[in-house]
Amino acid sequence: MIQLGAMPLPRFLSLHQDSKVTPEELATLKAYLAPWAPTTSKTGDTSESISSKTAAAVSPSGTGETPASVSLASVQPEFNGFPFDPEFENWKPLSTTDRGDNNTFRFVLGNNIAIKAAQAGNISPWPDGARFAKIAWRQELGPDGFTHPGGCG
Repeated sequence: MIQLGAMPLPRFLSLHQDSKVTPEELATLKAYLAPWAPTTSKTGDTSESISSKTAAAVSPSGTGETPASVSLASVQPEFNGFPFDPEFENWKPLSTTDRGDNNTFRFVLGNNIAIKAAQAGNISPWPDGARFAKIAWRQELGPDGFTHPGGCG
């Protein structure tokens, strides 16, 4: 909207002329937002998509490292023995991230124990039985011009 001249609003600019965005400021803003710019891949092109079923079990003291794309059937327990729980598909979202650096969406899900603990602020430490899963989807530009989670691969 800044690039099109629609922002800041002309009425605002008439009172605050120093708020006009300079070409240098616009370039800085565009460079900052570049990682989050829509990709040109079309919805349905799954050749480079991360499977919507990619997940890893994450212990409450997990390292937060990004898991590799793997089949759910082949997910092994964590090094500390924390097993993968295939019931994650019934869990609720705790948090999301938009990874502009690698064009993915990340969703952290929690089981009912984790959800209740988060709602109550009882997360330090997480209660026994709290379970988490992280799911990654490749971002794809839809025909409507919006960015959507990519298809199953």
